[in-house]
Formats: sequence, C-alpha cells, structure tokens
Amino acid sequence: MLRALPWETRMAIVLLAALTLFRIAFAVSLDLIPDESYYWLWSKHLDASYFSKGPAVAWTIAAGTFLFGDTVLGVRWFSILLAAGTGWQLFVLGRRLLGARAGLIALCLAVITPLYAIGGILMTIDPLSVFFWVWAANLFLDALDRPELWRWALCGLAIGGGFLSKYVNLLELLSFGGFLAWTPRHRHLFRSRQMGALLAAVLLSLMPVLWWNQHHGWVTAAHLQHRGDLDGGFHVRPGELFKFIIAQAAAMSPLLWIALLVAVWKTARRQKTEGELFLVALFLPCFLFYALLSVNKAAEGNWTAVSYPAAFILAAAYWPLLAAFRRSARWFWRAAIALAIVETVLFHHTAWVHLPPKKDLLLRAQGWQDYAAQFESLRREAQQAAGVSAPPLFLLANNYGTASELAFYLPGHPTLYLPHTEHVENQFSIWPGYAVKKGSSALYLTDDPSPVLPPVLAKEFGKAARWGNFWRKSQAGENVTRYYVWKLGPAPKDVR
Repeated sequence: MLRALPWETRMAIVLLAALTLFRIAFAVSLDLIPDESYYWLWSKHLDASYFSKGPAVAWTIAAGTFLFGDTVLGVRWFSILLAAGTGWQLFVLGRRLLGARAGLIALCLAVITPLYAIGGILMTIDPLSVFFWVWAANLFLDALDRPELWRWALCGLAIGGGFLSKYVNLLELLSFGGFLAWTPRHRHLFRSRQMGALLAAVLLSLMPVLWWNQHHGWVTAAHLQHRGDLDGGFHVRPGELFKFIIAQAAAMSPLLWIALLVAVWKTARRQKTEGELFLVALFLPCFLFYALLSVNKAAEGNWTAVSYPAAFILAAAYWPLLAAFRRSARWFWRAAIALAIVETVLFHHTAWVHLPPKKDLLLRAQGWQDYAAQFESLRREAQQAAGVSAPPLFLLANNYGTASELAFYLPGHPTLYLPHTEHVENQFSIWPGYAVKKGSSALYLTDDPSPVLPPVLAKEFGKAARWGNFWRKSQAGENVTRYYVWKLGPAPKDVR
C-alpha cells in the first residue's frame, strides 16, 4: 500500500511512525515534570475551565489515564499522539501550498527543533495548541476549496479547541482574516454565511471558559494581566525585548531561528503566491503579539510555538533554493540544521554536557519518584510518633509543583494542600482547602531553607519543628534540590 504513495508521503509516514515509537519509550523513562503533575491533578477535578488555562489539557489527560491508569504513559500518551498528528498536518499543509518536498523538509525541521522535540514528549498545553492550530489551517483551506457550511463550522471548532488549550489560538482568526483581506477573490467571504458558521462555532467553544470565569470572579483575566506584567501599566523595557529574542533563539536553536525569520521576511517583502501569503498570515499575528508584549515583559520561549509551523514551510521552500545558487547560504543552512540536530540530541541526554541544574531542562523530569518515597518515609515516622489513635496528618507544600508531584507519586494519591492565602494564586486556591481543628497536625514540605515558617502556618498550628530534610536527585545521583519537612501542631484551637 505504501509503495503506491509518492516517496515524500512514504517518508513522512515512516518518520512519524519511528518517532512515535521512540517517544513512547523515552517518555516513560522520565518522571513527570511539575506542570504535568499539576495538570494531572486538574484531570481529577474535571471542570469547564481552570485558574490559568482552559480545560482541554485536563480533559485530555483524563482520557489518557482512563486508558492507561495514573501512570506516566497515561499522562503523556496523547501528547505523543498529538505530536504525530501535528507532524502529519504540517506535512499536508506544506504539500498543498508549496509542494510535497517542502512539506517533508518542514516536517524534518520540526523534528530537529528543541521546542518541538520537548512538545512531542511532555503533556502540557502546547501539544494541543499546536495541533489544533495546524489542523485548523488545513481545515480553512479545505473550506475555501469546498465551501459547505459544515466545513467552515469544523474549522471554527478546531480554532475553539485550540482556545480551550491555549488562549493565544484565538489569534488564528486574525491570520485567516488577514489572508482574506489580502486576497481580493476571497474578500466577499467576510460577509458570508460560511464566515458566520465559523464564528458561531468559535463562540460556542468559548462558552466553557466564559461560564467558568463568570462564576469565579474572572480570575483568569486577572491572572493573564499579571502574567504579562500589565497590571502596573505598559512600559518600554528594551531589556525585556532582548530576553524575548534570547528565549526564542534558545527554544528553536539560534541559527535555525534566524533562518526561519529570514524566510518569513524575504517572502513577505516580495510578490507572493496565495500559498505563501497564507503562511505569512499564519505566522505574523502570534509572533508580533508576543514581540509587542515583550517590550514590557518578556514572553517565554514556548509562547510563540503556534507561529513556527508556517515558518518551517516557508524556510523549507526558501533555503534549499537559495543554497543551490549561493555557497554562503548553503553553508549557513547546513550549519543551522546541524546545530539544531546536536541540540535536540543533547536535550535527550543532557548529562553529556553537564549543564548547571537551573539550565538543565531534563532535570525537571528526574528524581520525583525518589523524592516522594523519601517524604513518605518521613510521613510514616511522623504518623507513628503521633500515635495510633491520632488523626491522619494534613499534607501541605509551599507551591503547586511540589504539591502536585507528591500527589502523583505518593501511594494512594493523597490530597495535598497549599497554605491559605488572601488572594487566588493558582488552582489550589479554588479547590476546597484544609480546616484546622483543635489537635490537628500536619507535615509541610518546602524548598525554602529559611528557619521561619510562613506566618499563616505559624498562626494556624502554633507549634512547629523541623522534622527532616532530603534531596531530589538526578538520574546520575547528583543533588538537584533540597527539601525541608516541618511537623506542625497539634493546633491549639479551631481556625477554619
């Protein structure tokens, strides 16, 4: 069957199949990173939306753990499938716009890019966001070719699915609107039933997030404003824009990132085919949005992830052609690809380069099982010291990451809490908290070496003493982060 397909299509299928098998094996060799365990906790409290993100990541993890249980594979299963789906959609998009060879090269560029290599393994919001972005692009082109209303509605649902994953996906409407505005033969679609069907489907997809926020004081809007450092006004800070550039270059590999931007810039400046115009429109809104925000506060390296599929395709058509005629372009293109490959390989085994702990992303996925086992040993000792008749100890942690990792890796997945706060700071602030009764005791885990407890815990429990400490270690046995365990209580009176 494969033999009947064009060689580019066969290569894309074989590459994606091999990558999927590798990613399954590699994914289960790593512990969950804190964000993944946090989203796993969301999946145990299914809701219409959450404090900082839409519900899609929680719903997806719930589906994965339904199939494979509360395991690393259960959490990451759909991330691996989504990466394969994104790769195929990227190949199809490139093939239909600039040719099968460009589509295959674009797929290969995505494979060797550090940001996309990470996204093919970890279950965060990005695999969902990028998949829906590229799929919606293909659905939009399908709808232009065959204008049945259901095709436009399906495209709108894909945009909405992206929004439920990552709010920035809503900017794809600007991409499609810009393309229609720049192509005279399509401008009539702005006031058509087809566009109405697309927008109605998008609006329908927004309802869960809007409904949830309406019932929770619009905390997501406040969080996003704070996340962009806009609650204090917009300021021009050149240093923040420089941080944004460095973060983008690091996430995409520096030379390859330059090659992508050059391809977009050169294509945008000259007379373009409709396919090239569509790709430029697909790239610009998200990238420019975060570049503008970064004048005030630098965006993270992964925030622009949805922009780059279009840039991969443009680069796949631009650079091989230029390299055929210019020696300098040929060497630059080869160097960009080689550096990206080296970086992506090293990402899978960072021990080879001995990076500092704070710079080593792979360390975030190591040592959590042992971390939970060491805490469990201290918990049992504390429970035994309290006596057989004593009620179970509350388990508290100082941030959502340490709490979520304990909740995932401790036996029985116990409930973890964060100290009470005056303001809503994360999803733990929205879920039911702990109630301190007279005689209540707790264990508090923190990575803060300070000998002073947070005032709220000192007030609630009265007595406190250090119960022990331990290190989270890398797979190589090196110390990564030191944690301290406090024994709190018994509380002298009811507090909440």
